[in-house]
Amino acid sequence: MADFFLSNLKSTLDNCITELDEIHSMFCRNPESDFTRNRKLSFREYIQFMLQMQSKSVSNAVNICRAYLKHGGNETESMLLIQKYLTPVRYNRKYPIHLRPKKNRDFMYRVA
Repeated sequence: MADFFLSNLKSTLDNCITELDEIHSMFCRNPESDFTRNRKLSFREYIQFMLQMQSKSVSNAVNICRAYLKHGGNETESMLLIQKYLTPVRYNRKYPIHLRPKKNRDFMYRVA
């Protein structure tokens, strides 16, 4: 049962990434020039790479989907579980990661 669920989730994610790849110009700063030439990473590979780097977020999504199915689609309980699983990295800061570090050493690589 779990293998079927995970394979179904993987195929759904692949389908979503394919759909995003078709309209990737909506997610670019310069849609005329971004991802038009042959680059080392295409938009599809970039999204897959980001999902792999943030593997905790994928496991959170799996847990949320399982909880949603377990509770019979009750939206209130599902929202409570989303709040439970998606907590910020640090509670005392506005953003969990510095978006523009002053120096290279200030950048924090962290997979929550």
